[in-house]
Amino acid sequence: MSISTKKGDRGETSLVFGERVSKDDLRIEMLGCLDEMCCFLGLAKSRMKADNNREVIEGIQRDLFVAGSQIGTLERDSKKLSQTIDENYVAKIDRALHKLENDKGFEVNGFCIPGESFLSGLLDTARALTRKAERRAVTLKRKGVLQNRYILVYLNRISDLLYLMARFYSAHSQRLNDVGEK
Repeated sequence: MSISTKKGDRGETSLVFGERVSKDDLRIEMLGCLDEMCCFLGLAKSRMKADNNREVIEGIQRDLFVAGSQIGTLERDSKKLSQTIDENYVAKIDRALHKLENDKGFEVNGFCIPGESFLSGLLDTARALTRKAERRAVTLKRKGVLQNRYILVYLNRISDLLYLMARFYSAHSQRLNDVGEK
């Protein structure tokens, strides 16, 4: 079976349960933002050693598929989904945030220029893409397309977490030799 179905050749694509929409539909734009996030998170993850931060990033990547399935599902079909982003997903990110905030090996002093290390630069790029996805989620919510308020909260927390992770790897870049920290 070929990956090319040719079904999108006319500028349309399918939502989760088959509804056809234009490829410039706001939901599809949001799904593209989640895809960009997931890809950059994967790139950052590939530069991390096997540790808690790597596990957190992989968990976020998996969660983005859950969020994407919700974004790509019409409200009338939402009960068909087996998983939805809820307060438990937000709490998981909050725990990771608090763990990093309690690390005494680095300080956070407001805004900083990205790129102190390769890995921190990747995480800052993923954070910027998360903010982009968050803006798209606000648009979807304002237009009544996004019903699940936890998706917006979850994205906001992820951007906070990625900011802290970038600062962590920036502060530890010399010790970690900035290559992977692998």
